[in-house]
Amino acid sequence: MASNPNDDVAQRSQHAQHNEYHSEINNNTDQIIAAMQDNIKNLKEQNALLAKQLESKDKQLDEAQKLIDQQQQLNLSTQRLLTQQNEPQEVKQQTQTNQKSTEQAQKPEENNNYQKKATKKGFFKRLFDN
Repeated sequence: MASNPNDDVAQRSQHAQHNEYHSEINNNTDQIIAAMQDNIKNLKEQNALLAKQLESKDKQLDEAQKLIDQQQQLNLSTQRLLTQQNEPQEVKQQTQTNQKSTEQAQKPEENNNYQKKATKKGFFKRLFDN
């Protein structure tokens, strides 16, 4: 079988175009791979940065929690102290109230005696004795 020179040229031309096409595809693929590798590198850097920020935020939250715990302890201590200070005053007030009620129970008798004595004295006597 003899091949036509024109057919050989046509086949070579098609073969060259085919190789060129594959070369472009390979070149585009290489560019895409390089771009993806750069993207992966950037994402890893961002991930590392975000991990550091997250660690920092965790430390800040721990500090804040410790401060809140301390504040709650101080509030409880203050509340206990206030309660202890109020209790003696309440006891004093109750004691004073009991004494006043006892005194008032005794006073009506004294008031009755005073009124009896006052009614026996004259006007000028009552005026100048006080």
